[in-house]
Amino acid sequence: MTDLGQAPVAAPGAPARQALLAQLRRAQRGVAEPGGIPRRPAGLGEVPLSFGQEQLWFLEQLAPESAAYNVPVVLRLRGRLERAALQRALDALVARHEALRTSFAAVGGSPVQVVADPSPLPLAFSDLEPLGRERAEAELSRLVALDVSRPLRLEPSPPLRSRLVRLGESLHVLVVTIHHVIFDGWSLEVFLRELAALYEQEVARRPCGLPELAVQYADYALWQRDRLQGDRLERLESRHR
Repeated sequence: MTDLGQAPVAAPGAPARQALLAQLRRAQRGVAEPGGIPRRPAGLGEVPLSFGQEQLWFLEQLAPESAAYNVPVVLRLRGRLERAALQRALDALVARHEALRTSFAAVGGSPVQVVADPSPLPLAFSDLEPLGRERAEAELSRLVALDVSRPLRLEPSPPLRSRLVRLGESLHVLVVTIHHVIFDGWSLEVFLRELAALYEQEVARRPCGLPELAVQYADYALWQRDRLQGDRLERLESRHR
């Protein structure tokens, strides 16, 4: 986001991380900064990974069946729910943030980001109300554990999945599982805030009121790779050896 607000993951140098995070937050609010992270050229296609993403990609190659980097988002939704509006809100969120539609492939032995065009996010649906409250809660726990423990592959599709569980007329649970390569703690705050805003707009049939993002995460990754190389990168790496 910026990649659902994703901050740089394990980027070299704490001061550099803090400065970049501040830029990404300003980008999330739609505020451009002179001399900041530029938008990449249109039609550029494949983009290199950020340093943090590359680390996670490498770990995934070593243990492709691991779910260690799955990040679960489990939301209890109380009150009347318009399922179609929720689907549209999720789709709008994915369309808004390139990171949520990014997969990772190896080209010539090196990993690259592949940003797909916006498309509907598959939303699995389970109606547990007929089971009764106690059995429904037990089945919900089983489904959440299953989603969280099942590995998310980095290709060919973006590493995220979603499920909506109905426990009753006015109680649903939304489960979204996202790989850490495209999501982190700050991302969660943005995810919750924007999903709520988009859902309210979809229910009211209002146009999206969120400002356009100044940059996306792929823009940051390209900027980071261009900026941190040669002697500058060597100096940063030497501080953490």
